[in-house]
Amino acid sequence: AVQTPDGVATLDANPSIELTVNKLGRVLSVRACNADAQIVLDELELRNQPLQTAADAIVAELQADGYVSADTNSILVTVEAGKGDARLCDRLASAVEDAQSDCGLAPAVLAQVLEPDPALEADAAAMGVSAGKAMLIRQISAQVEDLTGEALAVLPINDLNILAASNQVALGDMISIGAASTGAYIPYDQAMDAALACCGLDADSVTQASMRFTLIDGQMVMEFVLTDGEHHYVCSVDARTAEICRAARAAAGSCKAAACPRDAAAHTYADAYPEPDADADTHTKPDADTDADTDTYPEPDAGADTDAYPAPACGPGHAGAGAEDRHCGGRHL
Repeated sequence: AVQTPDGVATLDANPSIELTVNKLGRVLSVRACNADAQIVLDELELRNQPLQTAADAIVAELQADGYVSADTNSILVTVEAGKGDARLCDRLASAVEDAQSDCGLAPAVLAQVLEPDPALEADAAAMGVSAGKAMLIRQISAQVEDLTGEALAVLPINDLNILAASNQVALGDMISIGAASTGAYIPYDQAMDAALACCGLDADSVTQASMRFTLIDGQMVMEFVLTDGEHHYVCSVDARTAEICRAARAAAGSCKAAACPRDAAAHTYADAYPEPDADADTHTKPDADTDADTDTYPEPDAGADTDAYPAPACGPGHAGAGAEDRHCGGRHL
């Protein structure tokens, strides 16, 4: 019985590592699902190790090899459906969370149980990713129109976690622990300043603001939707360089909701970026024209603590009728 497999689980960061465990929670076998994983496993001996010991060793090696860090802290846990799958998923997610904490990292764990799905397995094979990562990609691309599976497949798990949180992707039964770090990207205030300068606005003139992460030409950008009472502005800022990638302006009310790329019924966008002021729970800026309208940014340590802004009539990336494109010194796409 000790040598009888009781569950199969995969850990994804960028390396994808498959563990087969017995009913006692000990590792029976390990498989590298890609070349990056083989680099990690070459340094480890995990067979017959308890699950927590294996998780500790894997996370420590991922950190040593630069696959996870304070700036890229997300790990995806996927368990194949079967006897004891929910128990194994919970145990492994908890083990990875503890391992990250022991390595001095803020934990960020996504965990799921996958039912057999030939179509998903075919998608995973075509993209060259694990079935668990393919499921995360499927959920994001199905709910965010401008994020395609092809563009998402090459991203690390941390970027997928950022995009899911920032675009309010519903992850179903997936467990989410902690929050993906955005430390690899420029600070929110720097990106906002670039967007304001591009749009010819100052902070006091903005009555509504929202930000989400998205992709342009495969690169992470911070897309701002700003309103000054007369116009709506959509400005995309390169998340690494602060270069303006795309900008447009439309008269207030000129965009029909049906033409917007987001859910027209909801018209809200999440700001999953860390709060600029770490000493306070929230950073609130009163609106210029009403005390009720405020822009609130989430605190840095709250994974689920995101704030939704009311979106202008036009969704991100869609300027609408009467729109005016601007070059703003960056690439005009």
